[in-house]
Amino acid sequence: MRLLAAFLAAFLLGALSLGAGEEGDAELLGEIERLTALLRERAATLQPAPQEEMVLQLYDVTDLCSPVEDEQFAPIRLAKAGKGDLGTEECEPSAPYDADGLVELIRTAVAPASWEAWEGASIEVLGGMVLIRTSPRVHAALARFLAKLRTLLARQPSVEIVAVAVGPEEFALLDERPRELSPEDAARLLAKPPLGAARLRGFDGQQTARREGRERSYVGDYDVKIAVESAIGDPLRMQIFEGVAFEVRPVLDRGAGGALLHVRLERALLDEPMRARATEYGPLELPALEFTRLRTSLWVPVGTTVVLGGCTSGERSCLFLATVTDPG
Repeated sequence: MRLLAAFLAAFLLGALSLGAGEEGDAELLGEIERLTALLRERAATLQPAPQEEMVLQLYDVTDLCSPVEDEQFAPIRLAKAGKGDLGTEECEPSAPYDADGLVELIRTAVAPASWEAWEGASIEVLGGMVLIRTSPRVHAALARFLAKLRTLLARQPSVEIVAVAVGPEEFALLDERPRELSPEDAARLLAKPPLGAARLRGFDGQQTARREGRERSYVGDYDVKIAVESAIGDPLRMQIFEGVAFEVRPVLDRGAGGALLHVRLERALLDEPMRARATEYGPLELPALEFTRLRTSLWVPVGTTVVLGGCTSGERSCLFLATVTDPG
C-alpha cells in the first residue's frame, strides 16, 4: 500500500496527524512500534567489529516508497464547437518515488548506531531502489525487517472499483440505488474482464483516480481553400474520448465492519456506427456520445460487492462494481 511509507516517516518524525482513535490506524501503528522496538533491542547483537568487511547490496523498495499524494479526478469534457481539445488531460502525476521516510525508518530500527559509527556504512536512494553498504549480519536483519513491512502492507484494507461489460439479463441487476450483490452474482460479474483497464484500487483515507479509454478521430470540418475555378476542402480531424473515469476515497471502520465510499464515476459511450453527412467537400462525420455520471457516498460492508451504477447504448451495457476487502 502506497500509504504505508508516509505513515512510517510521519511516525518517526513525530508528525503523525492520522486519527489516533481509529481502530485500524492504531493497530497498524502498534505493529510498527512493536517491530521497531524489537529490532532496537536486538541492535546490540548486530554490531560487527570495526574492521568487519562491508558489503554493498541493492534493494528494490518501489512497493514501499511510492508517494501518498491524493490523485485528482480528470473529468471527461467535450470541446467547444470547432475545437479539437476534448479536455482529455490525464490525472496530474505524482513524483515517481519518495524513499526518505523508509530510509529514516531503516536508520532508526535496524542497527541504528552503525550508520554513523562504522566507516563505509551508507544508504543511497536511487529512484525506487536503495543501495546499502553495511555488514552481512545487518543486511540479514534488514531483509527480515523489509519482509515484515511487506506483511503489514498485504494486510491493509482496500476498495476496488471496476467497470464490466454485461448482457441484458445482468444489466437488470441495476437498481435506482446502489445494491448489494449475492455472492454468486458478485463472483460471476467479477470474473468478467474489465472494460479496457477500467479497474481502480484505493486504500483507507486515500483519494485515488484513474481514467481509461481511447480517443477516436473523426472528420469534424473542412478548411476550404478557394482556387481559380473551384473550392477545395482539407479535412480537419477532431478527437473524442470514449471510456471511463473513476475517483474513490474509502473511509474504513473496522469496528462497524465496513467502509464509507466517496465515489465519482463518468462513462462516455460512442454510438456505433458513426453518422455521416455528405457535403460538397466530402463526408462530415457526426459522432454521438452518451454520458453517464455518478457522484455518491455509500456504506459497503467488508467482503461484499455492490452495483454502483451502469450505462447502456444499443446492445452494449456495463455495470460499475465496488468491492471492499480487509485481509487484516
